[in-house]
Amino acid sequence: MKALKYGYLGEDEAQKIFLKNYLNKVSNSEILFKIDEDFPIKASNKTQVLKLFKEAIQTGIASYQQDVFFVGIDLDTFEFAALIARFNEIKSGIDSQFQPKTCIFIPVQCIEHWLWYLKIQNENPKSTKNIELEKKTRNDAKIAMYKFKKVSNEVSNPIVELFSNNLDINFLESRSESFRHFNKQVNDFIISQ
Repeated sequence: MKALKYGYLGEDEAQKIFLKNYLNKVSNSEILFKIDEDFPIKASNKTQVLKLFKEAIQTGIASYQQDVFFVGIDLDTFEFAALIARFNEIKSGIDSQFQPKTCIFIPVQCIEHWLWYLKIQNENPKSTKNIELEKKTRNDAKIAMYKFKKVSNEVSNPIVELFSNNLDINFLESRSESFRHFNKQVNDFIISQ
């Protein structure tokens, strides 16, 4: 089995937890993803991610010998075209030697939309109804997940852990274009290994 050390820079703990559980799901008998716990560059909001991502990627891959680096940033809109524009903007800012080892996940509006899909699936496992959640506001998503617009990590982290730990990749991919976009990057990276 090949262990791949990964770095992460994102907006919040919810993204970090989701990513960890997602990577556990895509790990297989040949590849295992393991976070670099010693990586010092951190962010706690979008402004910091946008300011630090180039340095974080370069430092992670070149100095910390990370095999892959993940950047997480919320889109703050539901327009998929805006996702592609943001993705291309971030990708073009990455040194070309690090681009093949970088995956960017951009949840439409916020990570809670991906989690909301998982919550609905969990609560209605036999339902085949396809509800488009990503056009609902981020406040709606946060209230659906946590009962409040703003909550502490103490409240949100166990909820994120619960739903992302039971992640059904095929289901989420069938519901969310932004997740499908991210999942393709990861699958392409895995194939390249």
